[in-house]
Amino acid sequence: MVVDSNIVYQRTLLRIRQVQTRGWTGHVMVSTEWLQAEVLKAVPDATVEVIDLHRSGDHFHVRITSPSFEGMRPLQRQKQVLNHMKQFIPNPVHAIDLKCMTPEQEAVTGDTAFDPHAGGRGVHIRRINRQKEE
Repeated sequence: MVVDSNIVYQRTLLRIRQVQTRGWTGHVMVSTEWLQAEVLKAVPDATVEVIDLHRSGDHFHVRITSPSFEGMRPLQRQKQVLNHMKQFIPNPVHAIDLKCMTPEQEAVTGDTAFDPHAGGRGVHIRRINRQKEE
């Protein structure tokens, strides 16, 4: 997949302008590292993996593993993260797919990421494909 860096740059500028017009004046360059740091604010004991699904800085798959999720239902786990992240949705982040699990669940879970805009490739992509493209 070839990504025109000028298009990514223009989308980033547009996103910053949209954020500024909504009253949020922080200049956030949305990156996987930034999103990982924000998730860790909500779940400090977690292991976090973030995939920028389109390399555009607005659609992310976030895989979160934490022992503190033990005994929680999936929606409760997601709410813990989304309560912190809602200040960044829809700008500068448009979409986050969360996969929240315990360490035991991670050991038996498949290695897929959800992508609703997979371009005819189905709704799941392999994380290993991301590594090949980089």
